[in-house]
Amino acid sequence: MMNVCHKCGVYRADKVIDPAGPFAVCSECDHKHVFRQLPLLTVSGASGTGKSTIYSQLIGKLNGAVLLDADILWRKDFDHPENDYREYMELWLRMCKNVSQAGQPVVLFGAGTGVPMNIEPCVER
Repeated sequence: MMNVCHKCGVYRADKVIDPAGPFAVCSECDHKHVFRQLPLLTVSGASGTGKSTIYSQLIGKLNGAVLLDADILWRKDFDHPENDYREYMELWLRMCKNVSQAGQPVVLFGAGTGVPMNIEPCVER
């Protein structure tokens, strides 16, 4: 889990990334651990535009990336447009960050995943 420091054990999502490693630097104890900085690709659009169709056509056929469908984690608890679905976006960014540490970039398919105002303010970004 990338948010738990390997040295002090504190859970913090607000790590600074040192490009020299690259390393994720603990905000509590300054411990540096290896962090893979891989691209996060998003396929986004309004409902009915074909995201799920493209996803289903690519799954199992595309090497070199992990494909994820954002709908698999959706719950009514996340339905808060007044805060740009912040908890949902934080969850997905945390998931993508952790999956990418296995060495493959992530392609996330989902409505709102490519909207800057949904992603930019997230700590997990």
